[in-house]
Amino acid sequence: MLAIALLVIFCFAAGLFARTALAQRGVHWLESAVLSNVPGYQFLKSMGESLLGVEQEPAPQVVLARIEDAWQIAFVVERLEDGHLAVFVPGAPNPQSGSVYFMTEDRTRPAGIPPAAALKCLTRLGAGSSALLREIHDFGHEAPARGESQ
Repeated sequence: MLAIALLVIFCFAAGLFARTALAQRGVHWLESAVLSNVPGYQFLKSMGESLLGVEQEPAPQVVLARIEDAWQIAFVVERLEDGHLAVFVPGAPNPQSGSVYFMTEDRTRPAGIPPAAALKCLTRLGAGSSALLREIHDFGHEAPARGESQ
């Protein structure tokens, strides 16, 4: 009982310390000096914040990206000034690695699903994708050229 009480007191004290300005400056320094150099850290951080509902920045938009003759689950990382999108296409079953593509917006379709659901689908090697993608009406069709009607 004493060990449990000490553990609870320690956790409570750590939580109080985490709210101080000193601790928050330390975390900010750690993120900017060390963690920002870890590949994929920012992406994984935003996904974790999205899962917990404590986003400081909006989570990347989930899209289906047309790569060669296939549609792949992807995340829009950034919209470039020239109209292209920086798109991260995660691997399966490990979405922590993948490829970055720069593509035009007409090669993507909004998936309309939360990032956590997309990651879960990838880690399960596509299991459950039918339910996730049911709402995308033009999923299997080639995108029309710009200026053409759908």
